[in-house]
Amino acid sequence: MTVRPRGRRGGGEGVTVFFIAGLTSRIKALASGQFFCPTEQATRRYQHLQERRWFTLFFIPLIPVGGQREWVQCEGCGTTYGPGVIQQHPAPYQQ
Repeated sequence: MTVRPRGRRGGGEGVTVFFIAGLTSRIKALASGQFFCPTEQATRRYQHLQERRWFTLFFIPLIPVGGQREWVQCEGCGTTYGPGVIQQHPAPYQQ
């Protein structure tokens, strides 16, 4: 985009202005604790994480874009689950 200064007419050079814009994601830890990991079939530590996308201008996050995404990640095996897995309890052991 070329902008010409006011009050100046004719064949002078304009000023070139540029913008650096984009999107970035930020991940925030909401909670941590212990839960029953369905993959490992054992009690493990977890982190409850949230991701949100931001519109950036000159690498500064300014406006949240879209919704946010939440998940629970097992610290033992790294598997991710929906937030509801924290309330699930293991099935009773049957012989």
